[in-house]
Amino acid sequence: MTTKEQIRDIGETFAHGLRQILGDKLHGLYLYGAAAFPDDVHTGDIDFHVILTAPLADDENRRRSVSRIRMCGD
Repeated sequence: MTTKEQIRDIGETFAHGLRQILGDKLHGLYLYGAAAFPDDVHTGDIDFHVILTAPLADDENRRRSVSRIRMCGD
């Protein structure tokens, strides 16, 4: 089970990485699904909506892919 603190830590880490990659293109990051209500429902995954101000450039897509691989490997 994922605790509120774990969800918060993962969200903060994810947001920090997105800010580094996307800068001003990051408009918002929203938690949704069962993890948004950790007291009510046990969850094994954490879902986010990432809202951008503009489409990603090719280099941003590559950096995003590398970051995803790193997160999944931890």
